[in-house]
Amino acid sequence: MAFEPIQANFNAGELSRRLHARRDLNIYDIACAEMTGWLPMVEGGMDAAPGTIRVAAARGPHRLVPFVYNQTQSYIVEMSAGTARFYTNDARIEPGGNPIELGLPWSIEEIRALTWEQSYDVLYLFHPDHQTRQLVRTAADSFDLRLLDLIGGPFEPRNSDEAVKVQASGVTGTVTLTAGKDGAAFALFDAGDVGGLFQMEAADFGDISSWEPGITVTLGQLLTWGGKVYRVVGGSGKTGTVAPVHGSGVEWDGIGRGTDINTKPAGGAQLEYLHDRYGVLRITGYTDSSTVTAEVLRRLPFSAANAGGGYGA
Repeated sequence: MAFEPIQANFNAGELSRRLHARRDLNIYDIACAEMTGWLPMVEGGMDAAPGTIRVAAARGPHRLVPFVYNQTQSYIVEMSAGTARFYTNDARIEPGGNPIELGLPWSIEEIRALTWEQSYDVLYLFHPDHQTRQLVRTAADSFDLRLLDLIGGPFEPRNSDEAVKVQASGVTGTVTLTAGKDGAAFALFDAGDVGGLFQMEAADFGDISSWEPGITVTLGQLLTWGGKVYRVVGGSGKTGTVAPVHGSGVEWDGIGRGTDINTKPAGGAQLEYLHDRYGVLRITGYTDSSTVTAEVLRRLPFSAANAGGGYGA
């Protein structure tokens, strides 16, 4: 006698067609080939999918984007060409009787191509033809769309021609970048670079000596360790025994007081982190193909500006 066993568990949901007839899989007996109008529950049963209600008419062709701030405050963003509207708790947000509308830079075709990622009260919106935006929830019924200013990249492929050099007029603040090759100006920049990021790498650390334990040092002296440059700003006048690794601020490399096991004064210097081999700038102005102005976002190495401070010429 043939019979069909009872399927009492559906919490694996709907299986991909590629898994049909895979009876060797543990989820085969708790799944369906198709589940339309029903939602699987963790307890094993199914629950009828909820219906929809008509809240308001959209402005036109649009895309609905979820914005879930937390379990009790979630939103649906209606994105149409040039405009966003917001919904929550089965109603459109309309303080004072007028719907909140936020200007958008995308066409409806671009909106349909958007991808996004949410972090707490910020929704990051990506499109390859536009600078990335942040949709920020500033209050329960208030939102703001902002440009995302990146600091750590992305960058174009790194320069592979070591003969091309770029020199900065300083290491902090607003500086001038000048590109050259073999003693002549080099066409490296164009007007479209304004607003973009630029990364500079120090060729070397010049004549800065390496940090070593137990060595006499003076205030203002520069030391290098682990690809970073530090300045002595205090301490006992002698380095300690703990190699510096910090990437910001000031830290000790030893106790700096008392005596060691040989009753000698214990070492310890306060070392201020200055920079590593890389600096980052944002180009703010275009002069010509070899000269631009830029704002330093991450301090440049001294040698990027030939600023001395322990470097050779």
